[in-house]
Amino acid sequence: MRRGSYALICLLAAGCSAPGPERLPSPKRGLYKAREATHSGTPAERAAAHRRVIELCLEEGWSDEAAQDYLALRELSGEDAQLLETLAWGTLRFALRSSDPARRIRGAEALSRLVPNPVALQLLRDGLGDPHPEVQVACVSALGRAGWGEALATLERAEACDPAAQRAALDALSAEARGGRVAPEALAAALPGAAASLERGPDRVRLAALELLALLGDPGAEALAQGIEQADEAVSQRAAVLFAARDAEDARARWRRTHLGRTPELAAFDRALGVHAGASAGPVADDLASEDPAVRHAALRGLWGPGAATLGAEIHALTEHPSRATRLAALALARRWAPLPRPALLGLLGHEDPATRLAGFTALSAGETLGLDVLEPLWTSGDRALAPVVAECLLGEGPRGLELLERGVARPATSRAALRALQARPEAHPRFRALLEVTDPDARRLGARGLVYSASRADVPQLVEGLTTLRADTDVLCAAALLSALEVSTPPSVE
Repeated sequence: MRRGSYALICLLAAGCSAPGPERLPSPKRGLYKAREATHSGTPAERAAAHRRVIELCLEEGWSDEAAQDYLALRELSGEDAQLLETLAWGTLRFALRSSDPARRIRGAEALSRLVPNPVALQLLRDGLGDPHPEVQVACVSALGRAGWGEALATLERAEACDPAAQRAALDALSAEARGGRVAPEALAAALPGAAASLERGPDRVRLAALELLALLGDPGAEALAQGIEQADEAVSQRAAVLFAARDAEDARARWRRTHLGRTPELAAFDRALGVHAGASAGPVADDLASEDPAVRHAALRGLWGPGAATLGAEIHALTEHPSRATRLAALALARRWAPLPRPALLGLLGHEDPATRLAGFTALSAGETLGLDVLEPLWTSGDRALAPVVAECLLGEGPRGLELLERGVARPATSRAALRALQARPEAHPRFRALLEVTDPDARRLGARGLVYSASRADVPQLVEGLTTLRADTDVLCAAALLSALEVSTPPSVE
């Protein structure tokens, strides 16, 4: 009944023991009477009745029903931009109140494309109180796009959230600090929140707090040093290698006071940490060659820092290790501190393991601008693991890169990656419009997502049609695209 159409309401009413709409629940009774009025009277009277139906539907959260009546209203009196804004914002607001967590997540993701719109920000802040952790994370991630000040406020609000959301808030701040978008004097404002997270949070939150503290420079140094003395080995080891970049001898001395000598892997970590302070690298080379994976990985963790360069050959050898975990750990270390030569990285692009291919490509693209001689063969091969990152690189390759992306749209292996890369490009606009007409729900969602970045007023009729169905939650992205097309800055209230 909640989502029933007018016809269904009439059938149910006819089946009641007492005739007429009087036996319907109050919201449905008002809607029944309002809909009756849309079928008679002058055009102006019918238009007023449709407006009343839309108002009632939005009060109850039936945004798709409201959109259907808007289409009828448009036939009578033309486009109404203010009412469209109300309808679009209502769709997004009610998505965040849905009983389905997946729909609430989609609502948050759609709102992220409207940041820093003030009402979009407020809806996302309200979403932090959602009981579902993944919804909280989606809201935190969206708020993180609003810049340093909003990310700081989000970290404070996230204290009452699930640990996954707390970590997302810390990661958003780290991304801002790492991107060089924050003045050095402003970084210290994150210290209280990061220090509190390190003190009270669970392991994964504390690890994220360490990364942020290391990016704060001098203001975060003392809290980072104190993290070395925590009982949790993963937290202590990460704090030690991050602090070693400031003072390797002090980092090792602090770590030894509480952790040295308990197990072979702890001893291996200690030897690797000592390399940063000038200790012999020979024993660490033996640890890297150990048959015990725990010892190998402890040595790799301890080498995170400038000292890794002294064991570059040994680290490079591990990027070809039979163990996938060892390969990936060695590749992460090599990418940051002991770069592999270009031929070796190119060789990894043909590895049988998708994660290894991706790690190799990431390391290669971080060190240089890749040309079409590398990118084109990878793109045309249809490698699904590499398609998203190759597509992003092709955007920087001029007309030929765009041509390859356009061709990739027609191939199943690269279609989605190509469309995602093209979503901000005007060349792809007709393709996104066409996707809204297909039956595949994922394709429709992809089309709506692309139109968020490129919609114009000419797309309004098609986007309104997209509001009339809840299938695959395409309506929430159509609502965001509609607001983008209308160039909304401060929306009207939809309460």
